[in-house]
Amino acid sequence: MLNVAFRHKTKAENEYAVDWNTDTNVQDITAMVAGFNPLVAKLFSLSTSVSVHKLFRREPLETYTRERAVIIGDAAHPIQPTHAQGAVLAIEEAAALEALFKDMQSPEKVAERLGLYNDILKRRIHVTQLLSDAQPGISSILRKRAEDIWGEGIFPPEAMNFTKPIRDFFYAWDVMKEAEKISARAT
Repeated sequence: MLNVAFRHKTKAENEYAVDWNTDTNVQDITAMVAGFNPLVAKLFSLSTSVSVHKLFRREPLETYTRERAVIIGDAAHPIQPTHAQGAVLAIEEAAALEALFKDMQSPEKVAERLGLYNDILKRRIHVTQLLSDAQPGISSILRKRAEDIWGEGIFPPEAMNFTKPIRDFFYAWDVMKEAEKISARAT
């Protein structure tokens, strides 16, 4: 097994740690899960190494481009690991850039083309970031904000995280199709 995550409140001694990850020991983890099914503690006791990774939340950026520059990936939007969307967004961003620049011949048009980048991805980045920050399985202010940004049809209100409507939002979206649609409108 490669990775098992256990989310917990930051311990006092790690509150001001400067690293995004710090080593801990198996005994600390098994003590934290003492009230769970004994198999959970057994699972963690099989670990050869255990690390604590701090999770950070940041509000979505207003823009991801400025003139001839673009910010993408984790630098642009920290995504919590709850839906495994951080790398997905980075790949979609690279694909959008490919679509925007594949036929461009003039360097003078870089800023103009990058101006379309926000039209293609801003809503998707904002919604994905907010959904990753929301606690799985419960309705929250962050999920409501995500629904308000996307508009009608994001998914049914009763859809719980990890159900088909949520997975469809994350995995059925076609960035190349969206990029072509936005690019065609701009020309």
